[in-house]
Amino acid sequence: MSFPARPRPAAVVVGASTLAIAFNSAYGYVPGFMATALRADLGIDRWHVGLLVSLYFGCAGVASLASGRVCDRIGGRLTVFGGMAFVVVASGLAAGLGGYAALPAAGVLAGLGYSLNNVGTNVAVAGAVRPRRRAVALSTRSSGILLMSALTAAVAPVV
Repeated sequence: MSFPARPRPAAVVVGASTLAIAFNSAYGYVPGFMATALRADLGIDRWHVGLLVSLYFGCAGVASLASGRVCDRIGGRLTVFGGMAFVVVASGLAAGLGGYAALPAAGVLAGLGYSLNNVGTNVAVAGAVRPRRRAVALSTRSSGILLMSALTAAVAPVV
């Protein structure tokens, strides 16, 4: 027997969704911001860095078509849980194996995670916020992507 999830305050849902989408989006920006260090440390060419970004966004885009169906079936909360599971596995793979070989696979997994997180966080926010406040809540959630990009651009070069 399953029980419905306890409703969360709208601010909690918006905050958690903003953080989820922000952390997941870093995979799309970090390689570019750290391109010089990646090339020097891993002995790779520019196209290798471009491939990482392309795999991430390409997989996220293609998988988004199916992610909507997944979210319709299991709901926003479980969709975000699944998306973050992909991000955790991608991070573990990239950190655990080291070297360049693991990074394309991590980019694919993170892209799949983003496709789930994007739709799942939108659905979660839309369900938690009154219609009159939905546009502000969804734009707050989306700001996580841009804020993470700005933070990554500032921090990545010194890492």
